[in-house]
Amino acid sequence: MGLRLAFVVGLGLLLACSKRESATPLRIVSFTSSAETVIRGDRLTVYWETEGAERIRISRLGEPPVFLEGEDAAQGQLVVRAESRGSVALMAMRAGHANASASIWIEVVEPAPFIEQFLAVPAAIGKGSKARLSWIPRYAERFEVRDEAGAVVSLPGDQRELEVMPDETTTYTLTAFGAGEPDTAVATVAVTPPPTIMLTSTSTKIQATGSVTLSWQVTDASRIRLESDFETLLDSREVAPDSLKVSPHRTTIYTLTASGISGEASASVKVEVTPRIETFEVVTEGPVRVGNEVELRWLVYGAHRLTLLDAAGEELADLGFEPGGSVLVEAAPEGIFELVADNGHHEARRRLTVEITEAPRILSLWAERPILVGAPGQEVTARLHWIVDGGELFFLDAFPGGEIALGPLPRVDVPITETTRFRLTAQNVHGEHDAELVVQLVHPP
Repeated sequence: MGLRLAFVVGLGLLLACSKRESATPLRIVSFTSSAETVIRGDRLTVYWETEGAERIRISRLGEPPVFLEGEDAAQGQLVVRAESRGSVALMAMRAGHANASASIWIEVVEPAPFIEQFLAVPAAIGKGSKARLSWIPRYAERFEVRDEAGAVVSLPGDQRELEVMPDETTTYTLTAFGAGEPDTAVATVAVTPPPTIMLTSTSTKIQATGSVTLSWQVTDASRIRLESDFETLLDSREVAPDSLKVSPHRTTIYTLTASGISGEASASVKVEVTPRIETFEVVTEGPVRVGNEVELRWLVYGAHRLTLLDAAGEELADLGFEPGGSVLVEAAPEGIFELVADNGHHEARRRLTVEITEAPRILSLWAERPILVGAPGQEVTARLHWIVDGGELFFLDAFPGGEIALGPLPRVDVPITETTRFRLTAQNVHGEHDAELVVQLVHPP
């Protein structure tokens, strides 16, 4: 009796549970999509929620269906790739029940073409050079490139690059055609003309030690170089000056070269340098007699050769190329000397005149011993000598002591007892000349 009661109670509980499970409906609560219209090849996501489903089946657009069970069947999401238009269908299943189903219609459209990138490499070229146009398209069936004039550039086959050689800066337009609206992009090739130069100088002829300023205007150049006959003065790839002060020592040609992507251009200017005679003078105190030696002194800049000429232009001396110096020459009747400074391209000249006289000239007056030693009151002999040109009469005075008698020789002995000043006078019919000399007499300690 007890066993039968237990069986009846257990069977009753089992039937009650079965009735509750069979009472849960099988239905699709929701089935949605992230998009209902997509571009071919794009992805979309479908979302679902079911009730009472043991298993679901999702059919995808052109792909094998997906089966999910348990919790995944109750709720979830799935990414679907849209390759063609159609329905994405959801079927919910449970044993002993009719299937529940739902579907979403997905419209697939062809993508409109677009240009991801359109480049010109290099973007700047010299005239006569080439650039390459290249592009990265998306969803395009064909392409078309036009220049600024609207002319179509030929595109053989399905190429995605093009070589161009414009004569001037040109903007190219690329059009991509496909299922939707065409897309366009532009790329510009800048054509740089050859460099141009204008080079000037504040003067084209200067004296040695002078200076000039070189100035220039340059276009379309990335580098300039300024050179003389002897050296490079400027070589710049950066922002360069537009002028430079120079002080050439000789005639010089300056050349400015500008370089750019379209080539080079050069311009030159010649600055002529003439020698400069700073000084040309007589050192010898004048006037002088014809045939006497005269010392001439000079200071010259920028000469390679110095020549001394007489009044007739005849060469008296080759002075070499020393910029400064002196020379002894005989005085000519005219007393004219000319210095010629030559640098191989130009010469400078300067004349000077030495005063010529026919009066006598005392060329030299000296004492054998200009300092004598003697006790106070003691007579000491001073011997004097002289050289005179053109003198006929001679007079010697001592201070103190008075006039001294002279013999036929150009010397005399004079006794002195103290420091004495002597004055020699030479005379002829044309005049006279004086010279003085002091002989010192010192006492012993």
